Amino acid sequence: METVVTAVASSMKKGPLASERIEAVKAFEVKKEKCDVPIWTVKLGATKAEGGTRGRSYTIGGAKGHAVSSVGGAIPNGPRVAMEVYDVISEKYPAILRELYGPALKNPAENGQTLRREIRRGIDRCAPRRHASGTRKSHAGAGVEVVKSVLRAVDVPLIVTGHNYSTGSTT
Repeated sequence: METVVTAVASSMKKGPLASERIEAVKAFEVKKEKCDVPIWTVKLGATKAEGGTRGRSYTIGGAKGHAVSSVGGAIPNGPRVAMEVYDVISEKYPAILRELYGPALKNPAENGQTLRREIRRGIDRCAPRRHASGTRKSHAGAGVEVVKSVLRAVDVPLIVTGHNYSTGSTT
């Protein structure tokens, strides 16, 4: 064991530390790459004036560069945030969020309203998610009702998703 520790210690002395290398960098050139094909744009939601039911709509995409940097090109529609609204809260759901949202977690529509009200500036849309646990038979009609209740409760566009595993019949 002592031989391994000695070998590691001696190999560390062969060159500068990573921190020393980083401190030595004072400036660097950012390579700008041309984007020949921008990201496709997608409009989420439609307002009543547009024939829909949402209070607002959002266009995403269209970027000609990386979403986190304007160095590579224009980003006409900045990143958006969505919060998930579950019909059944998993035991894996973080305790701090259980405490924060409390009883609203038991009702998807109320949960959607809570998310919009409490974090209003940052939440652009809700993402209702059916969570069919192994102990609960799920069917499409129940999922439709969850989505309808959240649609009635919030005015933002919805992104509807589902679980990615099968627990038996979901018809």
